[in-house]
Amino acid sequence: LFTGVPTDMSNSSSSTQDEAEVEAFFTDLPGRLLINAVYHVGAERLQQMLFSDSQFIHSFLDQRKFTDVTLSSWSGDSKCHQSRVMTYTIPISNPLGPKAAPVVETQTLFRASSKNGGCVVDTEVVTQGIPYQDYFYTVHRYCITKVAKSKARLRVSSEIRYRKQPWSFVKTFIEKNAWSGVEEFFQHLELALVQAEKSLLEE
Repeated sequence: LFTGVPTDMSNSSSSTQDEAEVEAFFTDLPGRLLINAVYHVGAERLQQMLFSDSQFIHSFLDQRKFTDVTLSSWSGDSKCHQSRVMTYTIPISNPLGPKAAPVVETQTLFRASSKNGGCVVDTEVVTQGIPYQDYFYTVHRYCITKVAKSKARLRVSSEIRYRKQPWSFVKTFIEKNAWSGVEEFFQHLELALVQAEKSLLEE
């Protein structure tokens, strides 16, 4: 069920168009920058930790109390442009709503050329069974760039996108709750990466 993220960095699978497309995607989304940190982990290793069947991601999702996690295989016409779908159920603490909500997360991978050893993963997250779910979804951009052989930078930016424009009070409700959940998630991810980095350095 789980499959590793493709990591072939050879130039044979990339073209000038691929490289230009990836370079364009290294810009942040216009919402909020939630992670901008350098880790003593190689770019390829960091990519594997976040986007494959790794012990790190299993542990992180378990800490988040995510259940029913499934991932499709990475697929696409090029090793530099692939996608997959991830589904899971998240707990919800809102006393007035459901106690859990199913989520569909579509991930799209853009690989950089071998010279900079990085990648971009765009994720589109649709949460079902929550108030005003038909109005919005969230998108996140993970940019992994090589700093040194065993050092990489992770930048994560996010934004809320609307399928239809809500009334102002509804938009205020959506923005408050969506950003609260998104920021808490990435604060937790950043802490988990720091702990993983510490463990790797102690090996």
